[in-house]
Amino acid sequence: KVLPPGCFYYKLGGCMAFNPHKIFALRSQIIKAVMLLLIILAGINLLVYNVFGELSAIRRLRESAGMVCSQIGLSYETTLSYMAETVNRIAIFDFAGYDAPAEAEKVYEFQITMIRKLSSIVSMHRYISSAYLYIARLDRVFDSRLMPVMITSLDSFPDREIFTWNRAASLRMVGPRILADRPNAGGGHSVITLVSPVSFKDGGGAYLAVNISMDALYNGMFKSIGAPEGFTFYVYNAERTLLVHSGDRNRLFSTVNPEPPGSPGKPDSSAKPGASGKPGASAKPDGQESDWFYYFHRKSPVRGVYTSAYLGWTFVLETPVNPVIPSLRRYIAVNLFVLAVILGIMALVVCVKTAPVSKAAGALADALWKEVLLDQVSIDAGMIQQLSGGDFVIQGGNSCYGVICLALSGEVSGAAGRWAEAVRERFRADAPARKWAYKLTPLSKSMAALVAEYPPGDGAAAMHRDAAALLLDCAPPGEPGGAFAALSGLQKNFALLPLCYKQCEDALKYKICLDSPVLDHALIRDRAGEYEFPSALARQLNNNAAAGSKPGCAAYLDKIFLPLETKRLIAGDEQLFSLVINLQNGAFKAAAGVKLDAGMVINAETLKNKTLHELKGLLQVFYEKICDEVTLLRENQDRRLAAGVLEFIEGRCHSDHLISLVSVADELGISKHQVSRIIKEAAGLDFPEFINKKRIEYAKKLLLNPAMTVEEVAKAAGYNYSYYFIKIFKSQEGVTPGQYRAANTSPS
Repeated sequence: KVLPPGCFYYKLGGCMAFNPHKIFALRSQIIKAVMLLLIILAGINLLVYNVFGELSAIRRLRESAGMVCSQIGLSYETTLSYMAETVNRIAIFDFAGYDAPAEAEKVYEFQITMIRKLSSIVSMHRYISSAYLYIARLDRVFDSRLMPVMITSLDSFPDREIFTWNRAASLRMVGPRILADRPNAGGGHSVITLVSPVSFKDGGGAYLAVNISMDALYNGMFKSIGAPEGFTFYVYNAERTLLVHSGDRNRLFSTVNPEPPGSPGKPDSSAKPGASGKPGASAKPDGQESDWFYYFHRKSPVRGVYTSAYLGWTFVLETPVNPVIPSLRRYIAVNLFVLAVILGIMALVVCVKTAPVSKAAGALADALWKEVLLDQVSIDAGMIQQLSGGDFVIQGGNSCYGVICLALSGEVSGAAGRWAEAVRERFRADAPARKWAYKLTPLSKSMAALVAEYPPGDGAAAMHRDAAALLLDCAPPGEPGGAFAALSGLQKNFALLPLCYKQCEDALKYKICLDSPVLDHALIRDRAGEYEFPSALARQLNNNAAAGSKPGCAAYLDKIFLPLETKRLIAGDEQLFSLVINLQNGAFKAAAGVKLDAGMVINAETLKNKTLHELKGLLQVFYEKICDEVTLLRENQDRRLAAGVLEFIEGRCHSDHLISLVSVADELGISKHQVSRIIKEAAGLDFPEFINKKRIEYAKKLLLNPAMTVEEVAKAAGYNYSYYFIKIFKSQEGVTPGQYRAANTSPS
């Protein structure tokens, strides 16, 4: 049948023809429609999210402003209440009936005392800026601002109004008001004055005034309470007189006019304060506007209001609303523009970058082959029909099938992909001469599987090995971990391919023992059996290491590796790594106290990419170092023991007349043979000869003292009998002790 251009046959349970160009067009239209719908839904979602997100942010801002304003108001109440109680409890005089002294000397002491008390009151709290004490009977006012010289009469006192107002028997609060930092000076700062009567003789007549700085109080409140950024804070009293303002001190003590929502800063004379003392507005009271009002009136600040019944003040905190997009119409226009750009880009990408059908089919075929090798699908006639096609046509009959796994041990980026591409190019080049078909399937970043179909006959096994050699010849150069080709056995049934792949996986576990880049599973099958850990040989090896015997260690290492080197037994790579690590750990345990440098210790990194011969060499170097350390440790111990024995004998041979080989051994906790050997090696003498030598050497020094008799020298040197001492002395020195003394001392 003649097909139109662009059409091809795909056989799957029958024949059917289709045009891939139509498939591309349909696929592109579906993708564009779905993407357009998704983008529109995303735009609507973004718009709704923005609106309700901003409403939620406004609601949180209102709640935050109200909470912060309440915290500030409560802090003012708490602080001023505490200050009032503190001032009311201050005792200026020692007792209620205190009387001012009349003598000049005592008057001076009295004034100094009052000055000190006022100074202590000012330093009592960081919010107190100054303090006065007025004593009516003396007509004297003590002022802390110019201490210690500011003591004046009430008429001459600049701030006398606080004492000339109606005087009460309890504490009262005056202000806020402006008070100069120094008397008769311009400027000043806002303060609250707490005036309290003070007990004095004749029932009163003394008043204490404490000035609390409003600026310090304001700064203290805002240090402890986190307020929103860009806020405006102010306080006014019941008469709407402005007492505190965070931004404009020049407006203090002016009248606060109600401001309608949306027009901050513009006075509205028609609005009246509410019943609660809050400023009125043309729309709703402060803090009662809805979230939608602030969403559409972006310039209106959110207000938090708190009215203090204790102080009679109203606290207001204004926070500006800063939306993400200042204009809703602008936001919609920007979103529509962005959606249009995204739609255009996506349409262009879908139209231009649609992957070819062959590439998609190849990826699906690779995935299907991978599932077949991993035994994840059932291999029946239908599956064989799907797998057959292209360069690999499954013939069936007497054909032989085998698997070769290509594995890289290194981690060079892209090496596996370059290897697979080199294999394809090489196989395309020798296709006319090749008598077998193949399918190359990637399995991971470092492994691929080649399924080969060989023609019937005795030459299939040789072709299988030649194919492995050809694959290795295509391996990327300079691969640090090495390239391996694992060969399975040959099967006549295509359905046994999972078994072939399993054999390749097993062969890859024995890279060290097989010691070849071609890992033939038949070599594993032909071995006598699996290698087991040689516990008895390992114990003997470590005993020799503990004894410091290098020849013994080398001999037992040869015995341990002999079954592997002669290829009689087989051991996996992990099993060999475990063998090396276990032998090393056993050596450290047997040779207790031996320590090696970090570079001599074998670890997983050291064992990577090593051959069997190299593993044995690592252990040989390790055990030689262990033996050297054991020998050095033993020599040090022997030297310390010999020095201790000699020092002990030399210290005791003069004082202990009955010293013997047995007594020395018992004292030191060692055998008498060790003591005798140490003395023999150190001095070349037997134990009695060594004792006599040390005693005679000591006696020769004593004989130089003419005040000592020979009998006294004998006793001091360790001899009970002088005649025996003389006998030994003459046998060693050739003269008697007297003759030695005469020859070595000058006549007096």
